Amino acid sequence: MKRLSYLIIFLLIVVVIGVTLIPTDRNRIKGVVGGCKTAIVNRDISGFMENISFNYGDDYGNSYLLLKKRLAKLLDHFSDFEITADVMGMEIDEETAEVDLKLSVIATEGDSRKYLIGDAGWPQDMKVYFEKSPSLQWKIMRAERFKQNH
Repeated sequence: MKRLSYLIIFLLIVVVIGVTLIPTDRNRIKGVVGGCKTAIVNRDISGFMENISFNYGDDYGNSYLLLKKRLAKLLDHFSDFEITADVMGMEIDEETAEVDLKLSVIATEGDSRKYLIGDAGWPQDMKVYFEKSPSLQWKIMRAERFKQNH
């Protein structure tokens, strides 16, 4: 009887640890948002593009390759990025997700510091669409309501 009690306690501990340590889709998507933020701050184009789907497209004519080129130009032109990206809402299906963000980006251009996205006290509302790859990684495939101030 004592062994059965130990076995039940052990199984409960394994289940609790498993549930808390297995990353959920919500946490994986938040990780992509954080990874993009970190990559920009660290000026890591490859790190940023790891989070972008090869199927990326938006209303501004960007594709995966064009986005990569524009990001390289942006990082050449600006420095000292400060990014705030708050996840305001998330709808997740089996293979796709929609995420509402409030985003602000401040950067230095020469001697001046300015907002590239959003404004003082008014972050830009964005909707970002994700797709899940076969390896269970979430990738950004589209961004909307994106307005640059420069």
